[in-house]
Amino acid sequence: TKFEYWCMNSAKTLTKAIDEEKSKEARLQDKIASLDKSAEVLTAEIAQLQKEIQDLDVEETEATDARTSANALYEEQSSAHTETIKAISDAIAALEQSKADTATLLVSRQRVSRALALLGATGASAEERQRLVAFASGEYEPKDRPDLKASGDQESHVKKYSFK
Repeated sequence: TKFEYWCMNSAKTLTKAIDEEKSKEARLQDKIASLDKSAEVLTAEIAQLQKEIQDLDVEETEATDARTSANALYEEQSSAHTETIKAISDAIAALEQSKADTATLLVSRQRVSRALALLGATGASAEERQRLVAFASGEYEPKDRPDLKASGDQESHVKKYSFK
């Protein structure tokens, strides 16, 4: 009869719907398990990346400190070199002035002493340092200057040009 037919078809439809829903539930449970595993993996990766960031921050701080100390050392050395160059220039100027004026010999010796102290162990040979020390202490005897034989004939050495 119709009612039996309907009951039979209803039972098939109901059984089919239950089977589909059970299958769908199993798939969703698998998907949930998969997403939970993914969340665990991603949490572990985040923790690892946070540790790497901390390590990099520490390395950055160390590198910055090293660079700062190296820069301070450079600045110190640079100013020492600048002072040495100035002292040597002053000593050279004083020595050249003392060629013409012997009253400045003491000043020249003082400036050579200061330049020698700033020069340190580097920058001059042992022989040059010995001569500078001897000059600064007053023990240096300069070589005698030869007599100049060109006295009085400067005009013969000067060239005169005529311009048009």
